[in-house]
Amino acid sequence: MTTTDSESSPAGWSSAESSDPVAGLARDFARREALSSRSPARAALRLVVTAAALAVVVHAVSDPPTWYVWPALWVLTIGAILSCGAVVHEAAHRHLFSSKWANYTAGMVCSSLLGAPFVAYRDTHMEHHRFTHQIGDTDPLDVLQKPYEFVLGLPVYGFVYIYKLYAIALAALFGRGPTYSRGDSRALAAWSLLVQAAVFAALGWSVVAFGVWPVVVGFVVPWMIGVIGFLGVIAISEHYEMGWGPAPATATTRSVHSNAVVRFAYWNTNYHCEHHLVPHVPCWNLRAVHDHLGDEVTTSSGYTAFAVGLYRRLRQGDLPEPCPGAD
Repeated sequence: MTTTDSESSPAGWSSAESSDPVAGLARDFARREALSSRSPARAALRLVVTAAALAVVVHAVSDPPTWYVWPALWVLTIGAILSCGAVVHEAAHRHLFSSKWANYTAGMVCSSLLGAPFVAYRDTHMEHHRFTHQIGDTDPLDVLQKPYEFVLGLPVYGFVYIYKLYAIALAALFGRGPTYSRGDSRALAAWSLLVQAAVFAALGWSVVAFGVWPVVVGFVVPWMIGVIGFLGVIAISEHYEMGWGPAPATATTRSVHSNAVVRFAYWNTNYHCEHHLVPHVPCWNLRAVHDHLGDEVTTSSGYTAFAVGLYRRLRQGDLPEPCPGAD
């Protein structure tokens, strides 16, 4: 993969995707319907909605409401967290705005709210597109063996993943990033870590100003549920139990049907196979690609259905084959 503009251009496709007839069908449709066009106004509006939701949460932390209001605020916070996850993804692909640094600024702020440095996510995600579900993928290739590995492994892996992102960002800061680091990784690492430090400082100030309990209940608890829980289930649903690469995206990647609320909060990025087929298409146009391709794409009936089904398969010992060549 080149390091020019593969975040938003066909240079980000693997060779398997480039030769796949379904990928060709998706590309032709995207070209014919002009689906790769950015919509800065739409992106800005969605960012404002996310910021407004977070502002409500901050107000609740500063002036704690009656206890029975907190669950509703948790739903709002988790929705904002899902939105931040989608922003980070779209910013990495530079889908939000024409300006590279406008994308990256949005990505750095939202990634910091999730507790991770943006530069490391961007670099590992681009490599994930290059080596999807095969040796070289920056996403894990482990095959779960027992139900408890799924239930307990999600939170453990969530923190391990965040730790790895910090290790990559710090290495990039000192010019020692992985081989897939990009030309601007060092500068972006400095800015990513600076923004992250500012968010941590704001969180620390909130504890001093409002007390530990409001911050824990108002932010830490829904953060754990949203980042470690929901985003963890979303991540494992995208490729787990699909075919190993090198192979077309239709063989390695799954999409997930979801309700309108989750699609709105997560910016349509539940259409993950479509994203791998046409990574230059912004998230708000992926539904059109999904409808056009129909049954050509493997689609789970829902995130809950996938998680429950995976747990049952693990209980029954129904395990996928390990990745060829993996340790």
